[in-house]
Amino acid sequence: MIRHAAGIFILVAILAFAGCMAVSQTGNFSADVQMIDMMEIPDDTAAPGTPMPTVQPSAAPTYTPAFTAEPTDEPTPAPTAEPTAETTPMATPEPTKSPEPTKTPTPTPKYEVTDLEKKAAYLNAGSANFRKGPGLDYKIIDELKENAVFTVVGKSGDWLKVKYDGTYGFILAEFVEYGAPPTPTPKPTAKPTATPKPTKTPSPTVEPTKQPENTGGSESNSGVSSNDYFSSGGGFSADELLLVAQVVQEESKGSGVEARAAVANVIYNRIASSRFPDSVSGVIFQKNQFTVARDEDKLRAVVPVSKTIEAVNQIFIGGDMILPDDVLYFRSSKKGTSWDKRVYYATYGGNSFFY
Repeated sequence: MIRHAAGIFILVAILAFAGCMAVSQTGNFSADVQMIDMMEIPDDTAAPGTPMPTVQPSAAPTYTPAFTAEPTDEPTPAPTAEPTAETTPMATPEPTKSPEPTKTPTPTPKYEVTDLEKKAAYLNAGSANFRKGPGLDYKIIDELKENAVFTVVGKSGDWLKVKYDGTYGFILAEFVEYGAPPTPTPKPTAKPTATPKPTKTPSPTVEPTKQPENTGGSESNSGVSSNDYFSSGGGFSADELLLVAQVVQEESKGSGVEARAAVANVIYNRIASSRFPDSVSGVIFQKNQFTVARDEDKLRAVVPVSKTIEAVNQIFIGGDMILPDDVLYFRSSKKGTSWDKRVYYATYGGNSFFY
């Protein structure tokens, strides 16, 4: 019995071993089975004491491992690029116009006015601007003419505050004269020259020999006699008319009769104006007025030409004026038409004339 059990155990062991080998080697499994079939199973009916035949185990089959293929690394799939979303272009906003800055009004400069005692006054210039404030930047209310009457009520710097025709404004103080304006001096009228009565035996009149006109160079000489050129008339003596002619001659050399008459007209206007001396010599020799009058001896030696004599007679004898009464100044036209605060009137020959 024990032997029978041992044989079964051996058989089970062989079968277990063979089962393990069958996984890798199927062919050897069939041979192993045949081997087992050929094995003699001991008979448990044999007489006791009979020795069991020794079973020679067959050599264990050599296990030849089947070739196992090395696993091939699967290629790593390349990452699929995420599709880039298309960028929708943003609409460009329309530029918004910046609001124009509000112009800040220029503040009107402030000024102080000192009240003065009210006094009557008048304009002592040919004309002057009547402004809203004491300065050239203020608006002009009106243009006042010479001898315009107003009332001074205050002062601000070089300007006077005045009331003119019910309106308050400012005028430069240098153009203002206190008091009443002067009464205009009537123009001198030419007095008719008395016709001398003829005598029975009239003596022949000797005509004065006039000096020939200079065609060039100096227009002066010495020993000039007024009677050779002028006769008294128009309220002026021959000597006065000659002095006027000598000034005109020097102040308008090379000019025509009209230009010379304009210079004579200024001298005439000054004699008639209350702002200047009322005589020919007083006007001509007034300080810093006529450059040619600085040397009296030289001036009185000037010989007037026919154009000068004609111009002086036109103004002083004939009363044929070419300038307004208030044109009182002239100077070389080379200096332009702007002259301080004087107002330009016109140009004749080489001189410009001003109010």
